[in-house]
Parts: sequence; structure tokens; C-alpha cells
Amino acid sequence: MNNNLVVVNDYNILPISLQTVKSFLRVTSTEDDNLILLLLKSAINYAENKLGIVIGKKEYQYSIYGDNSNILLPRFPILQINSVKVDEIETEYQMIGNYLRINKNNCNILIKINFTCENMNFGDSISVAILRHVFFLYENRSVSDINSKEIESIYQSLILNNYNI
Repeated sequence: MNNNLVVVNDYNILPISLQTVKSFLRVTSTEDDNLILLLLKSAINYAENKLGIVIGKKEYQYSIYGDNSNILLPRFPILQINSVKVDEIETEYQMIGNYLRINKNNCNILIKINFTCENMNFGDSISVAILRHVFFLYENRSVSDINSKEIESIYQSLILNNYNI
């Protein structure tokens, strides 16, 4: 995970509803709703970090020392670039896919990029992986030592199919 990437605003838009997760888990009562939401958010966060995508909508600030070379933004899909500052001064840039090019010729400058990502249509395979992840966590909630290899295997086929960048 990149320490120079900070979530500025998490819009808390869950693209998989609580009802969908409860149906997948075959849970009908409401007493575990808060736990299920917590597990869902955890699974979405894990999937985002594992696959390098955004699931839902988030605003980020990315800080990096660089020059005018192409900077790969660490999350996608990018909805908009909110600001690009070089040494705290707003600057011009060009976007080429998920790459940003700063229109300055200095080396080792502090670049701060504020951008918003939104991804509500990320595909059934990612939805199923998140649901399987929540199921695994929910079924093993009383286990103190969870085998992370089982969670890794949930996402392995997605990684092999180039969902990560």
C-alpha cells in the first residue's frame, strides 16, 4: 500500500447493498447488520488494495516527489482531477489514461494531486469475490487465527485476469 496516498473523502457509497450481502449469507435477522456492514467495508477495502481499483466513490490526495515524467495514479477509474500542485502552487498538467504529466521541468519537486475516483460497475466477478470474502469472514468470526491464504485464493483468479494495474 502506498503511504503517499490518503483518502480525503470516502463518500461511503456501498455498491453492494446490505440486503444483497444478507441474502448471500442467508441471514434474515437484523441483529448482525452492523457486523455485516463492517465486514463488507473491510472486504471492499481489501479488494481495492489487492486489485488497485476503487469500488464505490472516493477522493484521494497523492503526494510524490518527481519531475515532469509520467506519474501513474495509484487508483482508477478516475472520475476527475480536482487539483495538481507543485510545491503548493497550482500547475498545469496533461492526463493520458491513468498517467498524469506535469508541465514543469524541475527535478525532485513535491507534487500533490487531488483526484476523485468512482466505480459503481466493476463487474460480477469482483462482486462475487467480495461476497465470498464477507462470507468467509462472517463464518469465521469466532476464529482467532484466520488463514489468509483462503482469502488470497478468492482474489487470485481476478489478479490473473488482469484486474490489477
